[in-house]
Amino acid sequence: MAISHTHSMQHAQNVHSQPAQAPLRLVGNPYLRMSDSDLALEFGKNYSAFQPRPSWYATEGKIQEMAKRTMPSGEPQQDKLTMLARELVKRDHVMEQLDTTGHGQRDGLIGNGNPRIAANNLSKYPPPLPDPCYSQPCRPQPGRPNPCGSSPLNIYRSMSDSSVALAFGNNYKEFGNPQRNGVADLGQIFKMARREMSGNWAQDNMTLLAREIVNRPYVSRALDSIDDNGRQDGIIGYRNAQLAAAYLARRG
Repeated sequence: MAISHTHSMQHAQNVHSQPAQAPLRLVGNPYLRMSDSDLALEFGKNYSAFQPRPSWYATEGKIQEMAKRTMPSGEPQQDKLTMLARELVKRDHVMEQLDTTGHGQRDGLIGNGNPRIAANNLSKYPPPLPDPCYSQPCRPQPGRPNPCGSSPLNIYRSMSDSSVALAFGNNYKEFGNPQRNGVADLGQIFKMARREMSGNWAQDNMTLLAREIVNRPYVSRALDSIDDNGRQDGIIGYRNAQLAAAYLARRG
């Protein structure tokens, strides 16, 4: 009994003497605010990680597989690849460009030259403009309107993609470009998104809506191309907004 008791005491001391394992830490997502073009280039930099062996190509299947991995894994580099895969899956229009480079049908195979071509196609529009009210704390600059306090509550931030597209359609005339006889276009949306908060509730409300559209590349691209067989010409009709809303609702 004495031997057994001593062994038990030693075992307990060994257990307590072992250093506690540090909790797994999840690295911040560096891809969340990345433009579509930069995201395609980032995929290119990590191309080999998405090649299932012994394939010569990266594949959509491998991207989907990596996007489903559990995080955190304890390996920061692998977690970054997982987050890159998830961001690609979330932006199907980027996946489409990577797979087809704008031509033909998707076959799930991505050549090593595709990311550069896709990035060029996706660079037609500027990167998303961060809403200053996303950053906390929000500090107004001397001599400038308060970017948060003078504006209405940003109701669009919590809306679904479909609801944002519907909100655009319901306010379609506010986005009319005078140089296009009042037809809405992406250029006008980006222009409005870059306006400073003015203290005018109605104007600031449209500025916030424009910023939300710009901050959701999938919504802006759906508005532009959904009624024209995927062709993006920057022009957005009222029908585009209705069809885009229905499409985004199905997509979920």
